[in-house]
Amino acid sequence: IKALSRAEISAKNSYFNLIHEGRAQFHAGKYKTARRHFRKAVTEAALQKDSIKAADAALEISDAYRSFGAPVRAYLCTWFVGLL
Repeated sequence: IKALSRAEISAKNSYFNLIHEGRAQFHAGKYKTARRHFRKAVTEAALQKDSIKAADAALEISDAYRSFGAPVRAYLCTWFVGLL
């Protein structure tokens, strides 16, 4: 987590950094923080018009919600992936 927070986020790889920061937070048990990073990654992918990356990040959000104890929100995220 410390190494990722020190990394300089450029426009080219900000999606990559957001996903990995979210995964690091997720594995540290910080599900709400992880969800925020994944949500930013979905936005970044949507701005790039990359539905595959957006779907991947939305599935990561679903896992964070499920682990946090919000199964309905997790289901809604997987439903959103189906729309993409």
